[in-house]
Amino acid sequence: MTAKITPGPWQIAGEYNREGRLSVIANVDGDLPDGPFTFDFICSAIDEYDVATARAEANMRAIAALPAMVEALSAVRNFDWRNNRTHLLEMVDAALKLAGIEP
Repeated sequence: MTAKITPGPWQIAGEYNREGRLSVIANVDGDLPDGPFTFDFICSAIDEYDVATARAEANMRAIAALPAMVEALSAVRNFDWRNNRTHLLEMVDAALKLAGIEP
């Protein structure tokens, strides 16, 4: 099973956007925020008043956690249940934390 998404990690980068919008970016190459850099744009979110809100930030955290969630779900799908489950649970917990959810 192979996901057809931009490889992670993804991150929130609101302060790097000229409009002040929260964006999710990936594959950052360079020195954020001071030096020259390039990145892959994933998505951007604003509310109806064109300002970032707590809900928009929470949504962006969930979106930014997608690659980690896909990796954790793939591990669950392919897990050999006779082995130690600690690593698997650590992956799931890490993905949830990236999404802003305390396990």
